[in-house]
Amino acid sequence: MNAFAIPKRSSTCFTTRQFATLTDNIESDSRTAPAATPKTLGLITFDLDDTLYPIKTVVDEANDAFSKAMAQFGYEGIETSDIVKEGRKIRHELPPEEAAALSHTDVRSLAIRKIMEDITLERKLQAMADSDFASSVENLSKIVVESARKWAAQAVSPSIVDFVLTAWEMERHHASERHLYPEVINALREIKEQYPDVIIGAVTDGKANPLLMSFTLTKYLTFV
Repeated sequence: MNAFAIPKRSSTCFTTRQFATLTDNIESDSRTAPAATPKTLGLITFDLDDTLYPIKTVVDEANDAFSKAMAQFGYEGIETSDIVKEGRKIRHELPPEEAAALSHTDVRSLAIRKIMEDITLERKLQAMADSDFASSVENLSKIVVESARKWAAQAVSPSIVDFVLTAWEMERHHASERHLYPEVINALREIKEQYPDVIIGAVTDGKANPLLMSFTLTKYLTFV
């Protein structure tokens, strides 16, 4: 069945925090509707960020997961702001059409890799200067630096980058559940009790997936 073509049912799309008054409005509509054509609730869709939870708080806590995950692989001292700044730099340096084609996930992945490569390169150059060349990093030749740069790019494992990105995504979901607006679950529960056949879905262009929020939203949603 097409969830967006339900006959004789109302469809509502929420883009702001309207959950608290939703059920009251439904009951009011039912009282004023003609007896011959009773209304029921068929479909509800809504956005996620700043609708179910405060997105800035959630993203800030998810960003903290970057540095913790990177430290597990020896990349200590990475600040949340480092990832954000590197992502902005990547977008700025690309041609506009290429930058526009990158998703937020693409940018985060590229930023993680770039920071790891820079740290790996810095350590490699310092080791070469200290031992092989008995010189300072600044005095190493361009040929040596470029060779080390290529080595650093190959030394960063794609699986480590994926692990760090996954850690961010997992923390984003955990943070979303921690900071869910208090009225959301009560409203969804009441709606499902009054209208057990209602289809509830989230429409989003972000990485959040309520179907992965097993402690709060999963059992109330049909699709994302």
